[in-house]
Amino acid sequence: MYKGILFLSLLFVGIFNINAQSGLTEAVDFSVKDIYGNNYSLFSILDEGKIVVLPFFTTTCGSCNIYTPEIVLSHQDFGCNEGDVFYLGINYGGDNIAVENFINVHAVGYPCVSGQEGLGNEVDAQYEIVSHITALVITPDRQIVGQFYGPDTYPVRDTINNLLLSLGAEMQDCTTGLEEENFVLSLNNVQCWPNPFKETMTLSFETKSTDFYKVRIFGEMGIEIFQEEKYLPEGKQNWEINMKLYPSGLYFVQIQNKEGMMITNTILKQ
Repeated sequence: MYKGILFLSLLFVGIFNINAQSGLTEAVDFSVKDIYGNNYSLFSILDEGKIVVLPFFTTTCGSCNIYTPEIVLSHQDFGCNEGDVFYLGINYGGDNIAVENFINVHAVGYPCVSGQEGLGNEVDAQYEIVSHITALVITPDRQIVGQFYGPDTYPVRDTINNLLLSLGAEMQDCTTGLEEENFVLSLNNVQCWPNPFKETMTLSFETKSTDFYKVRIFGEMGIEIFQEEKYLPEGKQNWEINMKLYPSGLYFVQIQNKEGMMITNTILKQ
């Protein structure tokens, strides 16, 4: 559990509160409902001794699509909300359907509330969020000790993790999502190459079982631009995809099995 702010964390607080994105330094309580109807109270989570990470996002901003996968990885590093750290996504502007599409694109495992039905708009205003994506880190004593936002301190896995470790949080394996873990184990050495690419890219991986697999590709705004499904045998696979007709930019590539479990990679088209 949370062990208190260590000396090193003071350095992070100084760095990440320069030109702070939120005007607050101390948390204010809120109650929200995620897209599946589950209720969350910030102070109730903090009172359990957990550090809270709040990613504020929209479903259409380019930065949100680029950096949400980084937050997803950090969430997995700290036990998928079963350990010292609790991640709760706060959307602005979208409804439950839009947020559900967004979290499906990026395989988000932490709860997210929509701006409209989940009261995310109110929380966004309450915390005086200027732009998206912004991620706040709040300790059980109600202090906002970390703020990650662009252009210099976007929320990336390493910087979030380093701050959390300095606060005494401990990394641990996820104890939820065992089906997803089994799917990850069914695929080895997932790579998109070349990266960046110009016209054609190849998705290489090794399957551990014969099954139907689907590749889906999304643009920076989370819009699906490609989908293809194949029945693949066990063994090494090279799935070539021609993207000559698509513009340059960042894309998100998903592999899904027939149960809908997925792995997401990013790739850049020149």
